[in-house]
Amino acid sequence: MILTTHILGAAAVLTRPFWSAHPVLLFVGAVVSHYLLDAIPHRDYELTSVIKDGEGHNARVIGIDNKKVLHDFTRVFVDGIVGVVVLFFMARPELTFFSLLPFIAITIGAVLPDALQPAFWLWQKFPMTYIHRFHTWIHTSHEPRPMIGFSIQGILIAISLFVLSL
Repeated sequence: MILTTHILGAAAVLTRPFWSAHPVLLFVGAVVSHYLLDAIPHRDYELTSVIKDGEGHNARVIGIDNKKVLHDFTRVFVDGIVGVVVLFFMARPELTFFSLLPFIAITIGAVLPDALQPAFWLWQKFPMTYIHRFHTWIHTSHEPRPMIGFSIQGILIAISLFVLSL
């Protein structure tokens, strides 16, 4: 899933019943929602700077193309910012530390599993190996055709926006 889908999906699941819960619970719930969303068949955009020894989930990262890092960083940054900005305008939290805390906990928790992937590439030891193994295991291995895969994410975003607007 793209980061926007993870952020809005986590917020939609956690907003109504749990927004006033402790931020640690919101954070954990957002991490769990990340893995649940990754189990749904979808398409992701490729990180062109990552050099792998093959295709699919079993491919290992063997290097980074430094010429393409800025392109990938920009794409991921814009994706995350879109999710954060949309959620901010949907949730409309007060601009106080304690009012922003649920917003921050959900946002960070929703993207953390993907943010840990580069850490695994650099340090393939405990606990990163277990986190990566679980992420790979739960992530769907079925990638539908691009139009269908990205449409699924569009539908999930639309559902999330509907729930957040209630």
